[in-house]
Amino acid sequence: MPYRSACWRKIPNVRARSLRETEVCIVFTPDNPNLFTLNSTAWLVFDLCDGRSWKRLEKAYYDAVEPLRSQEEARTELIGILSDLERKGIVERNPVARPSKPRPTTRGRNKGAGRHGG
Repeated sequence: MPYRSACWRKIPNVRARSLRETEVCIVFTPDNPNLFTLNSTAWLVFDLCDGRSWKRLEKAYYDAVEPLRSQEEARTELIGILSDLERKGIVERNPVARPSKPRPTTRGRNKGAGRHGG
């Protein structure tokens, strides 16, 4: 699943304004000018998209909804919300950086060689 091999973050130039008294968040996407209203659940997911890996995002979301949702229900809901936010240009996924092979170090090479190579 591509969701599991990505980190999630807000699109950098997206602007959001919370309206706590109405429990919604208004989001403006300047790249494709539009206004969106996020309900409290989508707003939570939006806030959690701070560069977290899928695993950390899924855990944080489940921890927030756990009394009301099973782990499978939370995962399904999270995937749907992320898909919607991504389609609207509010969040994006970045591939997780794969660890590169360790490079050999120069430490210990030519030890004691000095100026004359001896």
